[in-house]
Amino acid sequence: MYKILMIGPDSSRASGGMASVIRSLSKSETLASRFTILEFPSCRDGSLASRLFFTGVQYMRFIIKPLKADICHIHIASYSSTWRKLLYGKAAKLKGSRVVYHVHGAEYKKFFASLSERGQKRLRHSFSQADAVIVLSNSWKCFFENTLDLKNVVVINNSIDCAKSNFKHGFPASIAFVGRLGVRKGAYDLIKALGMLQSKGMRFFCTFAGDGEIEKLQEAAKVAGVFAKYAIHWMAWRGKSPGHPLVILHHGSALVR
Repeated sequence: MYKILMIGPDSSRASGGMASVIRSLSKSETLASRFTILEFPSCRDGSLASRLFFTGVQYMRFIIKPLKADICHIHIASYSSTWRKLLYGKAAKLKGSRVVYHVHGAEYKKFFASLSERGQKRLRHSFSQADAVIVLSNSWKCFFENTLDLKNVVVINNSIDCAKSNFKHGFPASIAFVGRLGVRKGAYDLIKALGMLQSKGMRFFCTFAGDGEIEKLQEAAKVAGVFAKYAIHWMAWRGKSPGHPLVILHHGSALVR
């Protein structure tokens, strides 16, 4: 059985998409039947001082300790996350492990364009040395292949473990949006879509669970005419799905493209 070491944010003490994906993969019963999956937190939430201290200590631990893993599955975002995780990848290769980079950064195009020619060359070389580079959609695959000239890119969409969800069919339809409420996550796109459903006479109940631009989104819902006429519920995100069909409209993930 392959041993996989997942490197990324501490899934028990960090928020955000990467931590959610790591948590989902590490707790998957389907994957556990085929692989031994361990977590190595490279960072966690907290004050700036505590984050810097933890990040440095964890990297030193990774360098010093023997690596007992067949594959290092390294989760990467844009900017400083990339350069920190490339250090892990280089060390893992020196220790004889296979390396897989899992790119989550929604602003990776912007990040890559901001790099100097030397920085872009360094990034291309580091990714090309990996055994695989995982991206979230076909549009991201095209970007990494065409812009970074990579030949080792594979697509794995973000997923939901349906076995752990109690989906119910009914009328009116129940919809849930879970995540940061704002433009980048597609919350306003959903409001627009709900307005289109309303114009066709369709009934629905939509739950928005998350933080962010709550008041602005509520105002957009009023403008679209769906705030009062149809039931829209707003709730704080506490780490659990409301149990309805989930909507994923993240601009960066490009799931539907």
